[in-house]
Amino acid sequence: MQLTEHASTRANQRGVPKAIIETIFMSGSERHAHGGAVLLTLDDASICLAADGSAHRQSQLERYRDTYLVVGDEGRI
Repeated sequence: MQLTEHASTRANQRGVPKAIIETIFMSGSERHAHGGAVLLTLDDASICLAADGSAHRQSQLERYRDTYLVVGDEGRI
C-alpha cells in the first residue's frame, strides 16, 4: 500500500487516520472503477470483517462507513 501525495492530502483534509486507510485497504469491499482502478469501500460487510467480533472496534469503524479508497497500479492509493 502506497499513498500518493494527493491521497495523503485528502485523508488529512477529511480526518481519516492512516489506520483506517490500512483497514479499508485490507478489508474493504471491492468494485471496479473507470480506467482499471479499484474502489475499496468500508461498508457493512467490511466493517464486520475488520471488527472480527469486537463491538468496540465495530463502533470505531462505523464512523468511517462509506469511506472509500481508489486503488490504482501496484496498490497505489
